Amino acid sequence: MNPRRLIHVFWPAFIVAGVANAVFFTIVDPIDLSLFGWPIGSNRLAVYTAGFFGFWAVAAGSSALTCFFQRSAAEINQCPLEPEGRPPGCPKREDPQANCG
Repeated sequence: MNPRRLIHVFWPAFIVAGVANAVFFTIVDPIDLSLFGWPIGSNRLAVYTAGFFGFWAVAAGSSALTCFFQRSAAEINQCPLEPEGRPPGCPKREDPQANCG
């Protein structure tokens, strides 16, 4: 994946995770949280950290889907193979500008 696209995914997700973490843990005390009916039983800092990374993962997934759906038709239909590497019989084998697909 392009490093620039990684920045487009992870930087906004980092900011959103920080805001979501602050808002969520302003409302909810980490000691009161339970998982499947069992108390988490960890200290607050560990719960804050796990919550931040959870929010970051969800926000990164959302940003990644946005980048995925932002692709143009030319990017989606572009043949990854060089013309000489295309299979014999491919009608676009001789045309270096053609898209396979």
